[in-house]
Amino acid sequence: MSFISEETIGKKKVKDFLEEMKTLVKEKKSGRLTGNSVTEKSLDNLFETIMDLIGNNLAFDWVIWKKVGYLSVDPTTKEETKLSTLLIIPLNMNGKKFPIMGYQHGTELERKNAPSCFNILKPLNNMEVVIATAMAAFGGYITAMPDYQGMGDDETHSQPYVVAEPLAKASADLLKAVKNEYEANWNNELFLSGYSEGGYVTMVTAREIQTNSDYAKEFTVTAAAAMAGPYSLTGAMKPIMIGDQPYEWGYFLPMTIRGYHAAYPDQEMFSKEKAFKPEYQNLYDLVDGYHTVEEVTAAMPSVPSEALTDQMIEAIKSGKVHEILQENNAYDWKPAMPMYLYHCPDDITVPPENSVIASKYFRDEGLCVPYIPMFHLPLGSAVHVEAALPCFLCAYTWFDTFLKKE
Repeated sequence: MSFISEETIGKKKVKDFLEEMKTLVKEKKSGRLTGNSVTEKSLDNLFETIMDLIGNNLAFDWVIWKKVGYLSVDPTTKEETKLSTLLIIPLNMNGKKFPIMGYQHGTELERKNAPSCFNILKPLNNMEVVIATAMAAFGGYITAMPDYQGMGDDETHSQPYVVAEPLAKASADLLKAVKNEYEANWNNELFLSGYSEGGYVTMVTAREIQTNSDYAKEFTVTAAAAMAGPYSLTGAMKPIMIGDQPYEWGYFLPMTIRGYHAAYPDQEMFSKEKAFKPEYQNLYDLVDGYHTVEEVTAAMPSVPSEALTDQMIEAIKSGKVHEILQENNAYDWKPAMPMYLYHCPDDITVPPENSVIASKYFRDEGLCVPYIPMFHLPLGSAVHVEAALPCFLCAYTWFDTFLKKE
């Protein structure tokens, strides 16, 4: 497996790039996050922290961003399909060897905000790429950020949101292609990290690589950091889906339903007619990848379950939908690699119970000892987003203990 297309997005000296980011934030030109004073302050702190961290200890000074096409799996037919991704690599490898990092991105509703759509002229439109760039240059990683199906160049499918198998294969197939392309520069270490939806994809990708012989014969995961992900769909996430409490980020519910309809087309309960009340069926159409979070949120009831039919609520409680969601829980396996979980206990977007449930399962099975740092940040309702940086910094510091030093 190898790349089937490749184009360079841009090249920058890493320190210059980060200084430019700091300037943009101070000038209130912070892309999609403009106007959020808490977020702008956090971004300012973010770049100060990263600059202090890297100092003069960069593994490489220059970075190149590449958009790459590769083959993975169609979420509906299970046949091959072309997907896009972003690579972050040293500008000149000079025969050196680097670890590979699979960085799985968090929830993105719009296709144009996928990693491979990174615009070097508007970098703060995709903060995860900025963070990944800094950490790649600091740790010295060949970093691969998959778009996932239905994102980036893939306009054929709906994103299989929190559907384990296609997302895991999208990431694992990418890593296999990266390994084949850069084998001469690979030091045989593979790390996985991701936050929010990316935490979920990280966990199921680690499972796929370990349990699927097609990948297990290619590489093993050196260490994985799964951060703030919805690992327990039938446990921690179910009360949000069918509960009676308001939830500010309800757009995840139609994303989930549409994603499962793509992956399970024979299950009528995931169709918009069966899943949503007539007055809310437009939600299915609004999560097609071409509408904004604001548009979907404006169409959502404050209590997400009010958009669902009674039949769908019952199916999530104990019917076929429950069974399918249970199949896609991320934690019901036996990790052989070191795996830490990171989650802010004040997170009201993705409940920390997800990590507690996964951690307890792993510990009870005697498999590994995940660690859940306690991040108490005075950031109010933005805590899920703002906790991302401390999680990544902890994860990358932990990864550093595994890195082979030349």
